[in-house]
Amino acid sequence: MSDPHGSYSDGDSFSRTPGDPAPGAGFPLVRRGGYDKDAVDAYLAQHRDDLARANAAAAAAEKKLSALETEVAELRSKVTEANKPSYAGLGGRAAELLGLAEQQSAEMLDRARREAEDVRRVAESEAAAIKAAAAKEADDLRAVQLADVEETRERLLAEAESERALALAEAEDVLAKAKREAEQIELAANQSTSSSRLTATRAAEQIRAAADRELTEARRVLALEKERMAKEAAESHAVATEQTTKMITDAESRAAAAETRAREAIAAATKRREETKAESERMVARSRREAEQIMHTARTQSEHSLAQARADAEKQISEVRHELDSLVAKRDAVKGQLTKLREVIGSFAGLDSLDKDPEKSIVMTPRSEVAAVVEEVEAVVEEAASVVESDDYDNADDATTIVSADSADDTAIERPARERSVRRAKLGGPAAADLAEGEDEDSQAS
Repeated sequence: MSDPHGSYSDGDSFSRTPGDPAPGAGFPLVRRGGYDKDAVDAYLAQHRDDLARANAAAAAAEKKLSALETEVAELRSKVTEANKPSYAGLGGRAAELLGLAEQQSAEMLDRARREAEDVRRVAESEAAAIKAAAAKEADDLRAVQLADVEETRERLLAEAESERALALAEAEDVLAKAKREAEQIELAANQSTSSSRLTATRAAEQIRAAADRELTEARRVLALEKERMAKEAAESHAVATEQTTKMITDAESRAAAAETRAREAIAAATKRREETKAESERMVARSRREAEQIMHTARTQSEHSLAQARADAEKQISEVRHELDSLVAKRDAVKGQLTKLREVIGSFAGLDSLDKDPEKSIVMTPRSEVAAVVEEVEAVVEEAASVVESDDYDNADDATTIVSADSADDTAIERPARERSVRRAKLGGPAAADLAEGEDEDSQAS
């Protein structure tokens, strides 16, 4: 008998298959037609061992399912860790691809875990049902067999005792009758002659022989009756044994079927796990390739955009520098015009003596206006000079700002020129002619 606490490995199977003969098919008989109690207990213990091995198989299947769940969780964690650190900031397309891959992988892993849970629950339920049914059948069988054995034993004992008592009574009656007849014959023989005594002796011997024969026949009948009872008990035992063997065979078949289903479920779960793992790896590899392609495309586009931006910036800087060179030329021209204006203004210095003459006081007005115009022009020139001397024109954005400021300066220079034209029209005379000449030169220089 195997150890009920023996371990059950993944590749083990039950010690017997449904086709093997049951060990309890031939229970040894003891006296009075009963079964050997030790043999029956050993047979039941054997089936308890089978149930224990079935439970161990269910536990092993549950452990395998737990291991599969652990591997699925680890695979999901690896997929999550592989997706997170490498693709941050790749854009909407990459994020969408990775999210879709992660979602599909999670759904596949959840589906595999649910299938494994279903398989485990079914295996546990079937194993528990088989265990309970086998235990109940074994208990019922043992109780029925014990009751049948006890009943048969008591019946056989009672019948044997009754037959023995009847046979003994008949034998005693025959012996008593024979003794009485022998005593009567002996008594008669004692009273008769010797020949009669001899005849009586022979008759007594015949009577004794007949009594012995009757006693032997009674014993033979008793032996035949015992044999018949033993045969009936053996037939009952054979029927009970056959029923027990059939029940045990059915239980073993169900246990073997449960073990087969558990193994098939484990194999299916393992295959499903491998397929899920391979699919997840393919999805991750495909996502990585797409992400790398997106990164390469984005990098190429960014390099192209950067080169284009650099070319545009260099072009703008060249244009701004050209404009700055033009501003420098304008500034130099304006400075030359200012020098001429100062000379023209100096020519009005001899007119101060005319201030007392009311008729010539009109000259003061254009002089003050000319001075104001000169101050405005000087201010514009200083502003343009500060723009030209700035160190920020190397930057493309600052160059654009400088160009805008340059346009504003040109407008500021043109506005005083128009105002001077108006004043010149009011002045008239040589001063107006000098101003006009200076302004014409200024315009040509510009």
